[in-house]
Amino acid sequence: MPVIRILQPIPGQTTIEKILELLQHHKQGMTVKELSKTLNRSVSMVLRCLKLLMAEGQVYAQLDENGMHLIYLSFAVRQCEGNKSQ
Repeated sequence: MPVIRILQPIPGQTTIEKILELLQHHKQGMTVKELSKTLNRSVSMVLRCLKLLMAEGQVYAQLDENGMHLIYLSFAVRQCEGNKSQ
């Protein structure tokens, strides 16, 4: 009979940490679809993470220039830009 070994998970960045990192590098922000495709995660998973990040005040959303899609942005980027202008 074959022996079945259960592998331990390899520690790494969580989806939430990856989303924050992406949003900090994309100063123009990203849509849910862009995040989902980049992270290879479902849209519902990305939305769940974004909801938590918004509740914590780390991310905010605004409509794009066409008013069609929500663009998610990091508050960390916004604060850095605010400090540069002062």
